[in-house]
Amino acid sequence: MDKLGSAKYFMKLDVRWGYNNVRIKKDDKWKAAFRTNHRLFEPTVMFFGLTNSPATFQWMMNDIFKDLIATGKVTVYLDDILIFSKTLEEHRKITRRVLELLRKHKLFLKAEKCEFEVLETEYLGVIISEGSMHMDPIKLAGIAEWPAPTKKKELQLFLGFTNFYRRFIKSYSDIVRPMTCLTGKEVWTWGTAQQIAFQRLKNQFAINVILRIPTEKGQFHVEADASEGAISAVLSQEQDGKWRPIAFLSKALTITECNYEIYNKELLTIMLALDEWRHYLMGTAVDFEIWTDHQNLQYFRKPQKLNRHQARWVTELAEYHFTLHHKPGASNKKADLLSRRADHPQGQDDNDEITVLAPEHFRAMIMPTIDETHERIKSAMCIKEKDGLLYYDKRIYVPRDSTTRGEVILCCHDHITTGHPGIKKTKELVLRDYWWPKLKRDVEAYVQGCETCARTKASTQARRAPLHPNKIPSEPWTHISVDMITGLVPCKGLNAMLVIIDCFSKAIIPIACKTTLSSEGWAKILCDKVYAKYGMLVTVISDRGPQFVSKFLQDLYKMLDIKGNTSTTFHPQTDGQTEHANQEIEKYLRIFINFRQTDWPEWLPLAAFQHNNRIHSATAPTFANQKQNPPPPPDIINDEEQYEIDTILDHKPRKVRGPKDPKTGKYTTRTVTDYLVTWKGYGKEENQWTKESELGYAKEAIAEYWKNKEDTITIQAAVINANNIKADDSYSPIFILDSRQKDGKVQFQVQQGVNFITTTWYFEHEIPHLSELIKDYYWASREEFSKDYGSMDGYTPEEEGG
Repeated sequence: MDKLGSAKYFMKLDVRWGYNNVRIKKDDKWKAAFRTNHRLFEPTVMFFGLTNSPATFQWMMNDIFKDLIATGKVTVYLDDILIFSKTLEEHRKITRRVLELLRKHKLFLKAEKCEFEVLETEYLGVIISEGSMHMDPIKLAGIAEWPAPTKKKELQLFLGFTNFYRRFIKSYSDIVRPMTCLTGKEVWTWGTAQQIAFQRLKNQFAINVILRIPTEKGQFHVEADASEGAISAVLSQEQDGKWRPIAFLSKALTITECNYEIYNKELLTIMLALDEWRHYLMGTAVDFEIWTDHQNLQYFRKPQKLNRHQARWVTELAEYHFTLHHKPGASNKKADLLSRRADHPQGQDDNDEITVLAPEHFRAMIMPTIDETHERIKSAMCIKEKDGLLYYDKRIYVPRDSTTRGEVILCCHDHITTGHPGIKKTKELVLRDYWWPKLKRDVEAYVQGCETCARTKASTQARRAPLHPNKIPSEPWTHISVDMITGLVPCKGLNAMLVIIDCFSKAIIPIACKTTLSSEGWAKILCDKVYAKYGMLVTVISDRGPQFVSKFLQDLYKMLDIKGNTSTTFHPQTDGQTEHANQEIEKYLRIFINFRQTDWPEWLPLAAFQHNNRIHSATAPTFANQKQNPPPPPDIINDEEQYEIDTILDHKPRKVRGPKDPKTGKYTTRTVTDYLVTWKGYGKEENQWTKESELGYAKEAIAEYWKNKEDTITIQAAVINANNIKADDSYSPIFILDSRQKDGKVQFQVQQGVNFITTTWYFEHEIPHLSELIKDYYWASREEFSKDYGSMDGYTPEEEGG
């Protein structure tokens, strides 16, 4: 109704058949099937009674008339269309557009319910005319003869009808309060107070107050008053030089509110009125007026000491532009009468209780500026709830639970797609999807205590000579730097790694190659990996390797107008970013490749992904190139699942010490060949590494394996049938397979047995007799194994130890 403003001409249209205008999809007809005496029938159109019929039909009508609704000249409620305008010419123009849309979508009208170009019409139970509205007399005809309710259901029916018109009734909540008490669990007792309230409400309907429709121009006027038991307010607007009523507000006070001091009640009245009419009073062109009969409220915005209620109200009042005036109760009749009902407690001297506010309530407090208040409100409302989760700035708020927060950090730090980054980069990965207070402190504590990072990462202490980075380009992939990492363990004939870096986004492209890479090979890589994806380059920064400074390459650069910058001999600081990127790649590979370091080329794609997914100074390389971050890694993986994944990926044997000689008590030092044995029998199948000297009973299986094999790789595989073996029960070898961090301490995975293998996780202090084996485990995980790595020394503990 507020949209009508000062419209003069109205047209009401009623769409024929309502919900039946929506056709049901063929595949969904069975959902609306209904039963008859004969059989089930599936409807072809939507009908009355379906749960989502009103919402679906309203959505259809809004979609059809969305352009006209946006102009503010048409409103649609289900099948009722109302057109309103100030001039007849504009009215007819809009009417033509509405009728064209109805014809286009094959919607028909009920002529008997339509009204064209009228100055007054009934719409949704209210009679509207130019600038005003009042209740429909036809709907009120039966109010005068309405009998007194005799049970709760009848009372609820009556109050449900009258509540629709409450904005037209002065002191509505005060009048119906004796009756609303009977709608709860109280015993039904219709007494004198209820009868008086019932009759008084019917009399108010007989008056049929005319309310004005607010306009964009005209100052608003709020009159507020409070008594011992109720509060009330009246909203008016200046129209045609007079104050016209817009709406009424009345509310009975709760038991707690009745105990407020009188100045708190008066201020509460103002706050409730502003909250009720916020859409009228917020951001008005002219400051509106607030009139109250409590004189001391004129000084509440001056420096003074406020309690918590008053301080919160003062902050909320800062959003409005208004002036506060005093009006004695004798003059403030409209609001004063609404709050001083006979059935509410009457404070004979309610406004005389306090003549001067106590100094402890009003003391030094400087009102914040409007901008500061807005910022405080935005800051206080930044946490929202959605689908049972709390969100802070579009991030999931993690509750105060150390286990949950630790698992989130573990996923963003230990996962193979993140690669154990530092504190800053781990924090950035966590903040992409999660947030909690003091997050940085928790991330710092976790990363600093990471045992894997402590063992594998190189020192990051500042060097004496500072790096001098090159000038940052303005676009990605116009300036690149390139370097080669050599001395890697050969894998499929590849023993070096070429690293290409974009100087703008810091993105990397690692490529497995040979140390003998020629200039022609580098030119082909440049064409396939860079030019084909990102276009022509401007500058290439490299060291003085022969493949980068050859005559062929210099001529190629000159022909393609590429500037080749080479570094000074023995001065890696010339290309500091490439040297740093090499360290990052080596650090990642050192953590995840197997002990023999023979699978490093397979990890290069993941190494590139985790590097490009991190923030580098300003933004992540992936974001800089694609304008978006990649999806987050899979959900948090627990320790057991992580171990299973590592086992599948690595298949790495551990170097362990040989068994003790039962005669001398010393460890053996001889080199033996180990076979990966598949034990079949005893109702199960197991795999384990076993020394050749212990497989004398399997000579035929070993000979069969080596048949037609020319290589001499020491770690091989044999298949042994356990049913044909009589194992020596006194022999029970022990192996350390893996380690992990739990509760801030290191655990080791210990395997024991031959035919029936048991695997258990132990803390170091729980297995002191395996101290030598633990030392060998650490030695094996740090060494760079050569081709003869396959020789492993077994270990058999003394009887009392194992």
